[in-house]
Amino acid sequence: MKIDLGAGPLRAFRNRNFRLFASGQVLSLAGSRIHDVAAGWLMWQLTGSATWLGVLALAEILPRLLLWPISGLVADSLDRRRVALIFQTLAALEAGLLAVLQALGLVNEWILVLATALLGLNSTFWQPVRQTLIPKLAPPQDLPNVIALTSVLANVARILGPMIAGPAIIWGGISTAFALNGLSFVAVVAALLMMDLTAGDTSPPRQKSRGGVWQGIAVVAAHPGMRPLFILIGIFAITVRPLADLLPAFAAGVFDKGPGGFAALISAMGAGALSVGLLLSWRQQYSGLTTILAGFGLIGATATALFALSTNSIIALVLMFLVGVGVTGKNIVAQTLVQSGLDDAVRGRVLSFYSVIFNAAPSGGALLLGYIGDLVGIRWPVVVAAMIGLAVSFMIFMRRKRLAPYLEVTPGRVSEVQQGSK
Repeated sequence: MKIDLGAGPLRAFRNRNFRLFASGQVLSLAGSRIHDVAAGWLMWQLTGSATWLGVLALAEILPRLLLWPISGLVADSLDRRRVALIFQTLAALEAGLLAVLQALGLVNEWILVLATALLGLNSTFWQPVRQTLIPKLAPPQDLPNVIALTSVLANVARILGPMIAGPAIIWGGISTAFALNGLSFVAVVAALLMMDLTAGDTSPPRQKSRGGVWQGIAVVAAHPGMRPLFILIGIFAITVRPLADLLPAFAAGVFDKGPGGFAALISAMGAGALSVGLLLSWRQQYSGLTTILAGFGLIGATATALFALSTNSIIALVLMFLVGVGVTGKNIVAQTLVQSGLDDAVRGRVLSFYSVIFNAAPSGGALLLGYIGDLVGIRWPVVVAAMIGLAVSFMIFMRRKRLAPYLEVTPGRVSEVQQGSK
């Protein structure tokens, strides 16, 4: 059954697959945000160290650094739904085990790092599959709307997760928060089982994957638009996005707040992200996206630097809202440009490469900035890094007219542009 939502910002919900995907993702991502708040706060309680917060962030991402070429090839070669079901089920079991160990008082910093790494291992194989499913959720003309609404839902979860995590930790303990994360994976499993991935799919059948595990890098390196886009994504991820992983250090060490204050900062960032996602969901055209990409980068980097310098907790909340607007706006536009320009035969490997940069680089940046922050204070390392992100965003803005013909491509013109770039 299709719901008539016209051509407005909710038009992707006309498609049953998207409705199922959306419902599962909101619950699962909310559970993941609950876990992030609980794990970050537990690590701060155990160690009181910003370096350990960086280690925790890196632990989740390390499997992607090691296995991303394989995970991308798996997404291109095997049944994507089956791969997703296997790893989402394993993630639920692992989260449940962590909850039990915490309830028994057996979790220390090393067990927390190991458990986070195991969850990261499952995410390594789930994320490329999840990304490859996105174009199957709605017709090609609705792809920008699907990506924007997917981000909106992720940021609804970003708000709901901390809102639930704070009371869950206060009233039920950290083990309760871990258990809620484990239960949330069930929603994704149910949605995957109910989706019909052939319904309404007008794309050609997926051909046998070309090239080896490194094909994703080769595609990006040869593309005159993707290459600078991926450079921006990587540098921005190292310099600006680590702030989210370092928020416990700001909440407790700078603003002298408890888990409620920490959750408030994350929720403010989520509210900004939600707002910009809703705004971008109205867009139906690809033209102008390169300029918008650079503009959001400038906003996100500037707000991050100002947040690191702030001393007033109310002003900090406003700035975190702007961080959410800038960072998430850039992320939505970047993913739209990447998804629209991909051949489905290499989609898994390119998106696996995208995923490892998008997710691993902030963790590496958080570890580096956290270590420097323990030596000289957390403020100035974040400020300097944000200024680097600001400079790169400005460079993309200056080159926007040159890059636009290669990046602002509707899905139907992918092969045409690829031929023209040779």
